[in-house]
Amino acid sequence: MTIDLPSWPDDFPAHALRAEVRAMADAWVEVLTDALPDGAIRGLYLKGSANKPWASSIDYVPERSDVDIHLALRSPDDDRRFDDLAFALHVAARVERAFAARVAQPLHRPRPQLTFVSALYALPGYAPSPAATVTTLAGEPYADAPLDEAQRAAQRVRDREQLLAHAAFLAELPRRAIDRPGHLVTRLLDELAWRVSPTAPRVLSLGGDAYEDAWTMHRTALVRRLEARGHGALAAAYAAYYLAGWDAFRASRAGEADTFAAAARDALMAGVDVLRLGIAAAAASDPPPRLTASGQPRISPQRSGIASAVRAPSGSSERTSASVFSSLSTSTWSAAVASSISLASTTPSSTTIWSANSRSSSETCARSAAWYGAAAGGGAIASSAVVCSTSAARYAP
Repeated sequence: MTIDLPSWPDDFPAHALRAEVRAMADAWVEVLTDALPDGAIRGLYLKGSANKPWASSIDYVPERSDVDIHLALRSPDDDRRFDDLAFALHVAARVERAFAARVAQPLHRPRPQLTFVSALYALPGYAPSPAATVTTLAGEPYADAPLDEAQRAAQRVRDREQLLAHAAFLAELPRRAIDRPGHLVTRLLDELAWRVSPTAPRVLSLGGDAYEDAWTMHRTALVRRLEARGHGALAAAYAAYYLAGWDAFRASRAGEADTFAAAARDALMAGVDVLRLGIAAAAASDPPPRLTASGQPRISPQRSGIASAVRAPSGSSERTSASVFSSLSTSTWSAAVASSISLASTTPSSTTIWSANSRSSSETCARSAAWYGAAAGGGAIASSAVVCSTSAARYAP
């Protein structure tokens, strides 16, 4: 069954929210071009979900989706200006005033995220965003640099590694969540945001979708593609995360603290499910070639890591625990599962998403438990059973 994604609400129309996003972007252009010397900015770019088409309400969540602004400077001296706290706070205050001058009574306050391109490009094997997803705000046009085959292979390696790396975050999350009552849980949601959003395109990339396709799609399209690829449970959790974010935003605007806290916990739980299912998809994928020191793929006939563990027959000497999943066999992981389950408090909109899935969702859940169990070096461990039974209850058609 296809997941029902709600259209834009009348009280927060897409065109109005889009105008406020652009007003925030224009505020950054105004302030940065004035605060920096002439010619210091090589390029200023608007990227991410705020800049993509919005087909349904999950494509942009007010005050939860970032307004991604990338700043490219011409010299290290200009870059070092931002190491001065007084300068940074001065810029932030001016941006706030510049936005207020453009929108007197905003429906929401867009959440900007400024990224310095110099640091980003220094990352080994960094792949630039598809040009179709970027708007140039100032300076040089964003370069259209399609990936070659080696870069595509390298990107798949990184996609898999990034998905698997979420296990450590999930293991420590319950002890960090327990002292975050009420609005304080938003601190954890901020940490989930940059992990949840790329999970869908990473899973699709591992499944064979081209880099340009997977990273250009808005969230509505990502959900539909995940459904078509047999990732019904992941599609449902992905949509539920953003719909719970909408519930939290509405409650915050209405001053309903208890409703906000419940919706925020729903978002946290859905986000955790997204990461779990992303880990499972990465674990099931064929390990792509590892990268050399220069960031290029290195072909190796040896399979290693969690995918080898889950494919090895029962009793095989190859069935070993992958290091990235070592925490799954510990009491920490069991506590993580139990604690995160206790946070669940499903709202009507979330309930709709949890139930709107095909049979592939329950199959995904069953496979996920098997992968978790194998990763822990044995059969069905208690935490795996809890993960599967709880997910099955949420995702049952």
